[in-house]
Amino acid sequence: RVGGDKAVTRVLSSMGAEDVIDTIKKSQFRGRGGAGFSTGVKWELCRAQKGKVKYLICNGDEGDPGAFMDRSVLEGDPHSVLEGMNIAAYAIGQVSEGFIYVRAEYPLAVTNLGLALYQAEQLGLLGKDILGSGFDFSIEIKRGAGAFVCGESTAMMYSIEGRMKQPHKLGLSLAQVYGVASFYSQFYFTPRGENVVRVCVGTACHIRGALAVLERFEKELGLKDGESTPDLKFTLKTSSCVGCCS
Repeated sequence: RVGGDKAVTRVLSSMGAEDVIDTIKKSQFRGRGGAGFSTGVKWELCRAQKGKVKYLICNGDEGDPGAFMDRSVLEGDPHSVLEGMNIAAYAIGQVSEGFIYVRAEYPLAVTNLGLALYQAEQLGLLGKDILGSGFDFSIEIKRGAGAFVCGESTAMMYSIEGRMKQPHKLGLSLAQVYGVASFYSQFYFTPRGENVVRVCVGTACHIRGALAVLERFEKELGLKDGESTPDLKFTLKTSSCVGCCS
């Protein structure tokens, strides 16, 4: 495609990781899975996470009836997906390996992705020392078996690892901490049946990340304990427990 891969060339030749993240944040790109989570903030959080090795996963699995957004992109313009992953891996840092999880029921998508991967590797856009930048990044295609539940991130990761495809939760995820406040801040949404967000500040709940939730709500909504949004639909309150609240 004419003009393809210009973005990754510019990024690797003249931009630092922080510059990339700042550009994405200013673009106001957001997730389309429901929470409207900022792409730039997500990359920033991933970059801040400690760890010698990180992996990047592109979720190309879609199980909703009549939904073919992922399929159409993977079949028609797979190079744009590879380029986006390349840039994301560079911005996040410490990422040298990525996976694209795609449905096996999409044979054309799998074929076109495979061809695009080969072409990108031959052009020096994937693999070792990409475009002479010293940045290494490779991508592997993982075929899903059509399980609807694998659209959920933790189930998808289990599937990639060859384990039982079921969601698992280990504490409070970044998306839960940042996504809820971001959703209301951007879309002025009040959860059905909930007008009060009560955050426990008891010692036992600190361990489970309660303070991170409270701080994010205070920042996104500009609220302090007991204050409400201008529409009076959303109130932030704190409470304390002895370790038994949910």
